[in-house]
Amino acid sequence: MMGRFIFQVLISCCLSLTAQGQSESFAVQRQAYLRKISSAGQAGDFPLAVSTARQGIALSQLHNHDSSKCVFSLFAGMGYFELSRRDSAAYFLQEAIALADKEQVLALQVRARQRLADVYMQLENWAAMPLSRLMEELEVLVKNLNDARYTAGYELLLGNYYNKRQQTDLAIEHFLKSLEIYRSLNDKSNEASLLNNLGGEVFAQRRWKESIAYYQAAVSIFIKLGREHRAIEPYLNIGKAYDQLSRQDSARIYTEKSLALATRINDKGAEADAHVQLARILKKDSLQEESKRQSAQHLQKSSELSNDLGSLENKVFINIQLGDAALNAKKLQEANRYFSQALAFAKQSQQKSLLVEAYKANARYYKAVGQAAGVFTSLSEAWNYQDSIYDQNILRTAAELETKYQTQLKEQQIVQLKFDNELNQIEQEKKRQLLVFVMIGSLLLVALVAGIIIYARDVQSRKKVMLKERELFELNTRIAETRQIALRAQMNPHFIFNCMAAADGFILKNERHKASDLLTRFAKMVRQVLENSEHALITLEQEFSCLEVFLSIEQMRFQQSFSYTIQVPDALLDFQVPPLLFQPFVENALIHGIGPSLLPDRKIEISAEGTLEQVMVRIKDNGIGRAAAANHKLLDGRGHQSMGIRITTERLNLLKSSHGVFARLEIADLSDAAGNATGTEIIIFLERALAATA
Repeated sequence: MMGRFIFQVLISCCLSLTAQGQSESFAVQRQAYLRKISSAGQAGDFPLAVSTARQGIALSQLHNHDSSKCVFSLFAGMGYFELSRRDSAAYFLQEAIALADKEQVLALQVRARQRLADVYMQLENWAAMPLSRLMEELEVLVKNLNDARYTAGYELLLGNYYNKRQQTDLAIEHFLKSLEIYRSLNDKSNEASLLNNLGGEVFAQRRWKESIAYYQAAVSIFIKLGREHRAIEPYLNIGKAYDQLSRQDSARIYTEKSLALATRINDKGAEADAHVQLARILKKDSLQEESKRQSAQHLQKSSELSNDLGSLENKVFINIQLGDAALNAKKLQEANRYFSQALAFAKQSQQKSLLVEAYKANARYYKAVGQAAGVFTSLSEAWNYQDSIYDQNILRTAAELETKYQTQLKEQQIVQLKFDNELNQIEQEKKRQLLVFVMIGSLLLVALVAGIIIYARDVQSRKKVMLKERELFELNTRIAETRQIALRAQMNPHFIFNCMAAADGFILKNERHKASDLLTRFAKMVRQVLENSEHALITLEQEFSCLEVFLSIEQMRFQQSFSYTIQVPDALLDFQVPPLLFQPFVENALIHGIGPSLLPDRKIEISAEGTLEQVMVRIKDNGIGRAAAANHKLLDGRGHQSMGIRITTERLNLLKSSHGVFARLEIADLSDAAGNATGTEIIIFLERALAATA
């Protein structure tokens, strides 16, 4: 972005251009205007800079001096750009380009095109602008000019261009080239700006620690140059990076530094951003009442600033946070109002990233009130705005599975109700028979024949009770089988949504080659899950094949930051187990075991061993251990039991009643000699009797 320093550099260059062939009074006036523009630019008084530049244009026209008119047109365009008047900026910069080409002043030809490219990249319809042609012209002109400073500016512009196209690797490459040149020129101001840009690029790649290093280097230079106001943005971004690293104390410190600077120079927009970020950070420490109170205060302050400034982005995130707070407090109507306002502001902004967040927030509300259709609709809209290429059949399949699960639950309830009615009838019949037995017993002394009849009826009643008890046993077995089917149906959509979440990061960053690879694996996984869900039991080979694809997807999501192994003897490949039996434990090891770990060699080991009569499956990770994971989940506000593990445990219990299978689960906490946690090991024992039920 152009600023005070660019004005100073350009003025120093333009002052060296003399008004050859013109009167001495014109030259004096021209130099006076240029110095006035320089002073205004340094002071940040861009309206004065624009006004003076337009006076210079009029003066140059009066004296018919096109090179001077070109210079003043360039400054007018730059000033309008700083005032966010993009159309006026584009007009004067195009005029400067035409005059520079006419006069064949190479330096002005380059500078005017660089500034026009800056303007185009700030427009909403930037992709429709002739940026490619401008960049091609600049490449030739910069090469002919052969000036290190202009070359550095061109490399910086290329970095911004590729950043706009979301080609992060190319953006970083050109930013580094520009940084190297500015360092060789000992240009500290532009060096700091480049370090700030690089911090943003590696932040987008989730390389949090590297981004912090770049931002801190930029801040150090800005402070040495006496430009503390330029440190507001990098301070805020350092806070964001520490927040991603779950270092909330550091995140809060740097965000408060940004807020203090923004307040001191009366930058309302930066104040609002800092208040929003502090509200988010403090919200994570929701167990402390003081943190809750401070979070609400920062949110309120940001809301007030955003209303004054008309900041749609802040309004969206403020309403989302207020909605989440209401949702956590079970104030559903209030949450719905905030989420609806957030969606309205997001639509008004037409920013896809804001629309994605707003639709996801509405999906959370619909989930809380149990409206499955609303959840699917909101998530579908979110994926559409992410330019998602997900197959819509997956959404329909998930909905069908959810419907199937709900239907089977209702059928189970009907069966249970019928059983309860029959059992009640049996109990009533037994009471009536008992009454008859007492009455006939009292008459037994009177009539032997009556006694014989009573005995016969009692025998008949006992037979009937035995028959009902047998029917009851068979009914219990059918109920257990029905619940088994229902639980498998619940597992499938649960697993599908976890896989979708793994692709989310690549789609947002527009890394289409990675997204294509991930979605190919995801399609294979969906096909395997849907095929396996038709069977009560599948082979270990099929189950571990699903795990292999699942782990490869998660490995892509975690940017190859962990490794895994799957080992199973050939003799056990045909041993049969329920579908998706081990996946919830593997997922739990990923998210809560090695996910928060800082070890460079994070890994998961899956193995099977045993005989034809019994199989033992081990799932081992070298993560932070269960105790640390529990604390971590509390800090993140996710202190709940994994639905996948709860469902899997219930499935194991149901297998005992439905198939007579012996199944046992053990969880071992691993530690070193000093007692420090070194991971967790899950052991699942399954008897061979399971295979006989296929």
